[in-house]
This record gives sequence, structure tokens and C-alpha cells, in this order.
Amino acid sequence: MVLTPRIVPTSLTTVLGTVILDHWTVAQETGTDCRAHRRPDLCVPARRTVCFVAALRLPCGLPVPRVVMHRKGGPRAERGWRGGAAPYAGTGGETVGGRNAAPSPVATADEIVHTAHMAKLFESLRIRGVTLRNRIAMSPMCQYSSEDGMPADWHMVHLGSRAVGGAAAVIAEATAVEPRGRISPADAGIWNDAQAEAWARIARFIGRQGAVPGIQLAHAGRKAAAAVPPPGESVVAPTASAFSPECPVPHALTEAEIGCVVRAFADAARRAHEAGFRLVEVHGAHGYLIHEFLSPLVNHRVDGYGRDRRRFLLEVVDAVRRVWPEDLPLFVRLSATDWSPGGIDAGDTVETARRLRDHGVDLVDCSSGGAVPGVRVPEAPGYQVPFAARVRREAGIATGAVGRITAPTHAEAVLAAGDADLIILGRELLRHPYWSLDAARTLGVDVDWPRQYGRAKG
Repeated sequence: MVLTPRIVPTSLTTVLGTVILDHWTVAQETGTDCRAHRRPDLCVPARRTVCFVAALRLPCGLPVPRVVMHRKGGPRAERGWRGGAAPYAGTGGETVGGRNAAPSPVATADEIVHTAHMAKLFESLRIRGVTLRNRIAMSPMCQYSSEDGMPADWHMVHLGSRAVGGAAAVIAEATAVEPRGRISPADAGIWNDAQAEAWARIARFIGRQGAVPGIQLAHAGRKAAAAVPPPGESVVAPTASAFSPECPVPHALTEAEIGCVVRAFADAARRAHEAGFRLVEVHGAHGYLIHEFLSPLVNHRVDGYGRDRRRFLLEVVDAVRRVWPEDLPLFVRLSATDWSPGGIDAGDTVETARRLRDHGVDLVDCSSGGAVPGVRVPEAPGYQVPFAARVRREAGIATGAVGRITAPTHAEAVLAAGDADLIILGRELLRHPYWSLDAARTLGVDVDWPRQYGRAKG
């Protein structure tokens, strides 16, 4: 059966919460296969019925299918999907990925007002034994404010204010697992117990604000500054090729040295747990050490770490998972593409995500780029969302969407379409620490504010 939509202009514009019914799409039955239609995103399973598609108006002005509404008594279908098979679209409070839950029904016309106010951005999300109060996470962002790897008062205020501001998870910056793994001498670390103790008060404060404290474990590899390694050591990488002419030529790690780095990640994860963090993310993106092993543009080894470029990542994940409690979530950030011929592409990342899923990873944080300089990245609002959508759909693992997501309506549309399970905000939270509270107001959702700020809520 095929549904051939025709657009019927209307002067009626109805605002229900933040859902704008900017046009009606009338889909009528004409026979054969829906997927053959040039607009598969408007095709829904139907039998002798007329359905209407409500659309969200995004900042760029393009309508995106949001909710399919059938005439009362008509069949139900999944939410509108912008290409390919529709992924799982769960109800509030589902477990991550939703692999064991049934798809949510599409609202009828009688239910649309209620649906408009049930913003998915503010549904809770349970990952193992941790429940996120909404779908907003703060991305790890380097602050270059540490001495000898120690987090400082700046980190307390920086991270704590986003927890106060309503984010569900606050993830501390790329935190080095060994001294030579820092991007700069001012990077934070967690390679010793004193650093872990300093992190503990920050994690404790984040948790007391209702957010989940998280930390990203990282090693800069060949992108570490020349001043970072201790005397007598050099920056390291899979092979002895510099990131750019201005960067130092790295030492190619031996297999024994690779084992030491794997143990450093495990030790850092153990310290993170002792410090009170309840979420850990392994940094496998942006041209740092793990990504360097993953990318064929960098990894030219001929041993087992070259024949299977995912081997180092999986060894790190296994080592972390062994010491990280079973009831706590483990994320991995990946660069889904190198944006360069011969590099990683989205298909490679789907396969990597499948293997990570089988090794106990709960969510893939889908970013991109960083392996080599001089690439052209098509940055635009949501430009990396398609990577999260494809990994989620094809690898069967939860994903986080990142990249120029700034408007609450855009974040809501990404989740409603089933493109991701979590919105991970970076620069927008630097500009606006209380974005989550304002997003709730924009989407018509009543959320708790900090008691101290209650007078400003109304």
C-alpha cells in the first residue's frame, strides 16, 4: 500500500504548547508499497483513513513531522520518521534504548493537547541503576584551570551551576588518566588519589542538586602538548607520526606500553567511583589516543592493534567495565566520521557501536572529526544528529546527540523523532547555565527549581 500525500494550504495556525500546526498533510490511500514514495517520512501504515501530520517549526524554518493524528477510530502508527525504518519511540521513564518496550502509540486528534505538553526532553531516563531526571546532559568541556591535574574552585562553580540549572547529568571535562595524557599542562587529571579526593566534593555537590555526576576519562595521545610529558618521556600514539608540523613527533607505543595505558584507564575509573561519580564516559573521539587507534588515517600499525583497530578501545572498555560497578552506566564518545577520504565513516561507527554494546557500554555519544587537521566540517544546527540516529537504529544502542543544538524545540524534535536518547549540550550551556529551566518553560513543562531560586520561577 502506498500513501500519496498532497499538501493542502490552510490559514489556520494553531499553537498548542510549542507544537505548531503550520499545515495539514492529507494522506490518502492509493495502493502498493509505502517505501517507494519520494517522501517516506510522511508514509504511515493505514487502511481507509485520513491522517494529519503536525509539524514542529525549527529555528531554520523547516517543518519536521512530529505527531501523526488519525481520525478517531483509525489505525495507530509510529511517530513520523525522516527516512528509513522508524526507530523505537518510547514513553516516559523507559529504560535506555527501549529495546524491550513496545512502541508508543500515536496521539489521536482528541489527545493532541495532552501530547503537546508531554515534552520528551523532560521525561526521565533510566540507565542501569541510575535515573536521569530529564534528557539533558552537560558535555565534557576542557577548562584549562588545573595545576598538576587538580580540579579547583573553578570546576566546582562551573559544574555545580549546571547541576543547579537543571541538567540531568553533568559530565566533567576530559580528565587525563596519566600525566602525559593531558592536552595542556592546565588539564584536569585523575591519575592519583589526591586528585580523586579533590573531585569528590564536586561530585557530591552535583549529586545534591539532583543531577548525576559524571566524568570523562581521556588520553590526548599525539595531541598532547610537548610540555605535558614528564622529563624523559614524549607524547605517544599508535604510530610515530605527528598531528601537524607544529606538533611533536610521538613515540609509537609498544604492546607492553599499551597494556600500561589500559591499566591507567581502569585505575582512573576506580578512583572516579571512589570520588562519587555515578557515570563514566571513555573519550574515544576528537583525534585523541583511542581515536588515533580507531582511525586508518593515523593507525598504520601492522600488529594486532593495526589489524583490528578497535582492539585498544575494547580493551580499555573491558578494563573499565571490570572495575566500574555493574549498576552504573558507561558511555563512550566516538567521532562518527573523520570527514576525510579513507578515514572513519558512519558505517564503521555503527560496527564499533555494536561491539561496544556487546562489551557493556550503555550509550554512544556521537561526535565527529579531530583525527587530522585541515578537514572541512559542515557545521550547522544538528549537523551530527544523523550519526546518533543511524547508530541508534542500526547498532541497537542508546545514543547522545551533540552539535549546535541550542533551541529547546530543536532538542525536543530530535528526541521525538527517535534520533537519540539524550541531548548533550556543550557551548549552549557555557552561554546559558540555566538552559534546562528555561527549556521547561518554553515547552510548557513544570519542573522543580532550586529552593533558593523559587521566587524567580513565576
